[in-house]
Amino acid sequence: MITPPPATDNPPAPGGDGFTFSSTGRDPDIAFAEYRQLYANGSDVERVDGPFHADVTAWRLGNMLLFDRHIDGLIHSRTARVASDGFDHFVLYALIDGEILGSPESRFERARAGDIVLLDASLPTRTQAIGAHYLTVSIARHLVEAIVDHPSRLHGTVLPPPSTLILIDFLASLAHRAPDIAKGAMPNLSRVLVDLLGIALAGRSRPGSETRQQNFLRRQAVETYIARHLGDRRLSAETIGEATGISRSSLYRLYDRQGGIARLIQLRRLDAVRAAIEAGSTASLSELAQHYGFASEAHMSRVFSEVNGRAPGAYRREVQATPDEGVLTARRRWIGWMSELS
Repeated sequence: MITPPPATDNPPAPGGDGFTFSSTGRDPDIAFAEYRQLYANGSDVERVDGPFHADVTAWRLGNMLLFDRHIDGLIHSRTARVASDGFDHFVLYALIDGEILGSPESRFERARAGDIVLLDASLPTRTQAIGAHYLTVSIARHLVEAIVDHPSRLHGTVLPPPSTLILIDFLASLAHRAPDIAKGAMPNLSRVLVDLLGIALAGRSRPGSETRQQNFLRRQAVETYIARHLGDRRLSAETIGEATGISRSSLYRLYDRQGGIARLIQLRRLDAVRAAIEAGSTASLSELAQHYGFASEAHMSRVFSEVNGRAPGAYRREVQATPDEGVLTARRRWIGWMSELS
């Protein structure tokens, strides 16, 4: 067993960027049905014989999704849905206690305390948690590409201690401190994660090319600048290029997978609007549009609908009608996070 930081209630991050779920003290059948509903966007869930338990706390930390999970008696499977859901990120499992059983699809057999498992969300997986306390972090593919060539070859890789322990300590500290992390600091967290993952992978894979490493640093500079100037309507490829020294053509190549730099700015603004609504902001939609740099309320509403499937007014009514921290609230937030993970 790995010793985590001192226990806390681990509340979700402020501003609507977290959620909790617990089966403790509840009817197991009802709790499992809600848990399966919570995961319906990303995984098929099955119970196995024996006790069932699930306590999950989740946080959105910039472009990382961090989960602290205590799971027993469950199988999570992504064998049937990978061809249709379009997920393209990586997931790291950091085992603190218990075991996780793999499968042929997952390309590993078993992980124990101190191990880190790397899984490619674009490939099939099937895992079973046995009395497991583990941290998972979902990160964009380009972060893994910064440290290794051909990241898909890492799918199912189990990294053993002691090379993993600093990274596990870092993730445990994030889980412990998540509610207190300032939003302005979040763009730098992924760089620390990448550096520590590189340490854990040392000697086990071919390092990423110098160009990809440079692109990672450029992305960090761009993300930091966008986060600090999100409300400025002048924010554009031109202003970002002037501030970071990155040419317009390089910016477009960096974010080609996300649809270009203008699309990235748009997604970050939509994320901010969604989080404000989730947090119960009483600002009018017009005020939100102005505060987060949209050209108009109509423009914000149109692109919000494209990404979230309903207009911001309808989204706000849904938030107001849903009991806070219920499974519908948690699922809605998670779906929003996944649509913006890049």
